[in-house]
Amino acid sequence: MIYLIIILAITFAIISWKRPLWGAYIITAGLPSFLLRFKTFGIPMTFLESMVLILFLICLIRKQIDFRKFFKSPFFWPMTVILVVASISVLVSPDRVGGLGIWKAYFVEPMLFWLILTSQIRSRKALEGLFWALGASILYLAIIGLFQQFTAWNMPQAFLKPSGGVDRIVSILNYPNALGLYFGPIIILYLGWLFVPSLYEREGARRAEGFNVVLKLIILILAVVTILLAHSYGAIISVAVISWVMGIVYKKTRWYVVGLTVLSGLAWLFSGQLRSFVMAKLFAKDYSLFVRSLIWKETWVMLKANWFFGAGLNGYHLKILPYHLKTFEVFPYPHNILFNFWSELGIMGVVAFAWLFIKYIWINVKNFFKGQGSKILSFTYVAILAQMIIHGLVDVPYFKNDLSMLFWIVMAVAVVNGGIVWNNKEEKSI
Repeated sequence: MIYLIIILAITFAIISWKRPLWGAYIITAGLPSFLLRFKTFGIPMTFLESMVLILFLICLIRKQIDFRKFFKSPFFWPMTVILVVASISVLVSPDRVGGLGIWKAYFVEPMLFWLILTSQIRSRKALEGLFWALGASILYLAIIGLFQQFTAWNMPQAFLKPSGGVDRIVSILNYPNALGLYFGPIIILYLGWLFVPSLYEREGARRAEGFNVVLKLIILILAVVTILLAHSYGAIISVAVISWVMGIVYKKTRWYVVGLTVLSGLAWLFSGQLRSFVMAKLFAKDYSLFVRSLIWKETWVMLKANWFFGAGLNGYHLKILPYHLKTFEVFPYPHNILFNFWSELGIMGVVAFAWLFIKYIWINVKNFFKGQGSKILSFTYVAILAQMIIHGLVDVPYFKNDLSMLFWIVMAVAVVNGGIVWNNKEEKSI
């Protein structure tokens, strides 16, 4: 395995040296490569981390990191505060070794990748290449998931039915909701990207654009089918809500969405089984929501006793023990976006991320009304954050290797969008 890792790392370094932007695309398409783990001089690492560090070093050597863009970025101060708070949270954590690992994998390296992307992506073509890289990750994860549905290949026992059939697919990830958390933001991105006018202007290039639209639709369909097979209800509900809003806003889809809403309302009225299912999910009669309600109660008690610093990075599973109800397992995080950031980073971490969110929304709103970048993508980026927050009400949309990288990719494209010239006169669907 170590020889395979070395060969892959050398290959990646060669490609990145020749084309740093391609290296960024490989990292983006390979976000699930965090599953490939090893140690370097006794330090736990993932292949995803190693690729980010290799690419950052190459960009430094080739002087292709634009630090001026970082210092002038509206995200400079929120990012700086988040990094300082995360560093303090390592010191106050009851598990400093584990906290240090999270510090580098969930904060330092994703921010380095943000810096790489904002330096390397200077054109619409380069930005859309990043979107295709995200779509590539959806394709292979979804195809593996579908294969798993019919063969039960590599399925954890916990997600099999008593009969041996597949209950909830996981693809190559560790649990079903990992698919929903990863797929949700990308589904929203692709929904918005569908309505961005073509990059092609020549008549002979229409076939290429038609192929691109079909490929986007295939990726979207596979992604939706996957989260349905994973029974990731947080992803399903958040994607459905944001998709509905986007469909109402876009002029080309507005009346289709209204018609679908009417049909859904009729189904609600005449289907008692559907009503029972939805009410169970909404009012915590579902077991998973019942457990989450217990987690939130004991987390609130813990946070009242540790309100300023929280539990520290990777400290929740230890700090919660005196308050744990002993009726279910101890989870690594509280499964609520507010409690997640509060327990890991303290109250200052909550404030810092809130500051970042406000800055992010403001950038996209400004780009939308001033016509900087793509209006449709500016709106779509806000929709992505809304989807993350809605799903985060019942899950952990940040504290995971691939999810933290995905989060900072979203932060990066918002900054990049405003500096790219788009033909907003053609964006009449919003």
